[in-house]
Amino acid sequence: MSGVVTARTGDDVVREASQLLRRGASVEVFEVDPKTRAQTCIARLTPESLPDIDDTDDLPYWTDRNAVMALLWAEPEQPVQQPEASTEVAVIETGEVETGHIVDVDHELSEAARERIIAGVAANTRRAYSLQLERYAAWCAEHGRTALPATPETLAEFVSHLCDLDLGPASIQQAIAAVRTAHRLAGHRGKPDTKLALDALRGHRKQRAEQGARTRKAPPITQEMLRAMIDASPADALVGLRDRVLLVIGWAMMGRRSELAALRVGDIAETPDGIEILIRVSKTDQDAHGAVVPIPRGSHGATEPVRVIRAWLEALAERGADVGQESRLLRSVDRHGHPSEAIDSESINRVVRAAALRAKVPNAERITAHSLRAGGATSAYRAGAPVSVIAQHGRWSEKSPVVLGYIRAVDQWADNPMRGLL
Repeated sequence: MSGVVTARTGDDVVREASQLLRRGASVEVFEVDPKTRAQTCIARLTPESLPDIDDTDDLPYWTDRNAVMALLWAEPEQPVQQPEASTEVAVIETGEVETGHIVDVDHELSEAARERIIAGVAANTRRAYSLQLERYAAWCAEHGRTALPATPETLAEFVSHLCDLDLGPASIQQAIAAVRTAHRLAGHRGKPDTKLALDALRGHRKQRAEQGARTRKAPPITQEMLRAMIDASPADALVGLRDRVLLVIGWAMMGRRSELAALRVGDIAETPDGIEILIRVSKTDQDAHGAVVPIPRGSHGATEPVRVIRAWLEALAERGADVGQESRLLRSVDRHGHPSEAIDSESINRVVRAAALRAKVPNAERITAHSLRAGGATSAYRAGAPVSVIAQHGRWSEKSPVVLGYIRAVDQWADNPMRGLL
């Protein structure tokens, strides 16, 4: 008695082949090419080739696990036809079996569903995870390690390799998350175990601390720094008008780079009290419910939100640029002073730092776009705004350790127990 198992996932192979082996059948495991539907035998198993099969978890270690996992991504171009009445499928216990198909339709995804699932992950996260997984796959190939599914030891060795490269703990933590996500999507939920990898990362943190390394946060942009950066951005040049809009609304709405880059002209609405900015989707709003951030009119002419936005849009229109509702609010400006394509997140970082360097503000070389977000929060707290209001305005959880960190940075001086004693 022999059987042929054509399955879609490693779990299918384990389940169906294990049943046949327990019944005394010989099993051949095939990989199916997603385009040609050609079958390639990747494993031949007999009951005698395994010592004891007491659990299906024993089986994958006797098969080519990498080849089996390729089946997860094999999408058939045509629906699998049911076998003819004269053909027995591999799960039948008796009789000579020549061909068979075991396809679990409950685990299939259409191309449209797959695309929507991918779109549900933030673009920045997709890019970051993709880079991390490329590095991981290359390292596994170089060292003869199985990338998927990986053992805890493989993950720990990979983390140790990243430590040798002196990567920051946050980057290494992201790499671990990327590897775990890849396993979950491939059907290996909860694998690989991360205890060894996290222990290695903890040791790396201690070594860096002993060597004097520490996490350097972007300094917040204070109100005085913001005004200096605005003054250093010329109002008679298109690029200066663009920089003023970016700086003012980024600071006032406590905006993330991704939120600023995604803004469209129609997301800005003037009201009698100021402007309302629609944030269509953000890091903490992955379901895209949207949030409206109100920004009141200002008393300082150069940082008055309504005025700087009007000046920018009028200048764009004068140059024939599209200022329709769905056009991007922030654009790049070429060396001839002409508006170009939409500005991206990395360019926003460069614009903010360049403005800081022009204004010669303290720690200008360390200023990033995040300094706008941090500065808006710390300045609001220093001015007496409650933490709950700041968290809501900046789209943080009220108990977010990030926003609480901004508050502590102010309180450590305002509530210092040694004040007045020295």
